[in-house]
Amino acid sequence: MTNQEFIRAIAPSVRKYAVQYGYKYPSAVIAQACLESAYGASSLSAKYFNYFGIKGYPKWTGRVVNLATKEEYSPGTLTNITAAFCVYDSMDAGVKGYFDFLERNPRYKNLHDATSAEDYLQKIRDDHYATSNNYVQNCLNILYAYNLRRFDEPITPTGLKRVDVQTWLNIRSMPSIGSAVIGKLPPDSEVTVDRVDGDWSHIEGWVYSKYLF
Repeated sequence: MTNQEFIRAIAPSVRKYAVQYGYKYPSAVIAQACLESAYGASSLSAKYFNYFGIKGYPKWTGRVVNLATKEEYSPGTLTNITAAFCVYDSMDAGVKGYFDFLERNPRYKNLHDATSAEDYLQKIRDDHYATSNNYVQNCLNILYAYNLRRFDEPITPTGLKRVDVQTWLNIRSMPSIGSAVIGKLPPDSEVTVDRVDGDWSHIEGWVYSKYLF
């Protein structure tokens, strides 16, 4: 999976739960997922669907796995430790687990008041979510490099959308992966969605909604 493919895969769940839990900047959360999971390549994310380095905490009642990790308790000095990390059953569950973790820990309440993606990341670092001295800048580097701000736009089921794919997007005759391909959309093109059916959006045919923003 490429970096862009990982972003496209995780963005719909992040946007969904950000809206559900009342957080304004999915872009910051996606950047965290990219950094914490090495774009889904770390063993913690690939095997256990933990994309945010969430460790077991008092209100967590699910499974955990003990893995080696590093913490930067002092600037520039990494300390090797073994920690118990939360285990999830899917990517969607792992993303939901991130927001559940924030909601169950009062010290993160201020994140609801963030005024920008930059402010969100600074607040979560100040709240001691991560020990890395460069955590905020590392996340911002990802956010800027991949234009993640586009995921902060209001989520509406219909209207003008942009196609976010690396190759052409299939247009199908019915809202089903098994239906006939009747056309293709180029990357970064714009379309108007007039109705939705589950995970599918209708333009002149049907396209998978996760690729439209």
